Amino acid sequence: MPYDHHLRFHITMSCGGCSGAVRKVLNKQPAVKPFEEDQPKADPKWVDVYTDGTISLAQVKEIIAKTGKQINYYGEVRDGEDYEYGTKHVKITKDLEDPMKFTVEEVKE
Repeated sequence: MPYDHHLRFHITMSCGGCSGAVRKVLNKQPAVKPFEEDQPKADPKWVDVYTDGTISLAQVKEIIAKTGKQINYYGEVRDGEDYEYGTKHVKITKDLEDPMKFTVEEVKE
């Protein structure tokens, strides 16, 4: 089954142990694409999670929360669509040339 559901979390983390704890709990989930140890990250506080769609955003959020790390923002990433992202309404857009880059804009209402 493909891991084609993209979720994104902004988590308060201050060290490699913090990110290791998050990676460890997520890697135990069969519906989540396993994280590689050397996964490159532009900002270690942003965590991209890819699932097979059998686990919800709320379930992944709950799993991460059990590590004791604070989740600041979270949402499902789809190109150019608006989402409630944590406590702010934002628009998340993937960069078509570099899929690891995103633009997050607050939506003014």
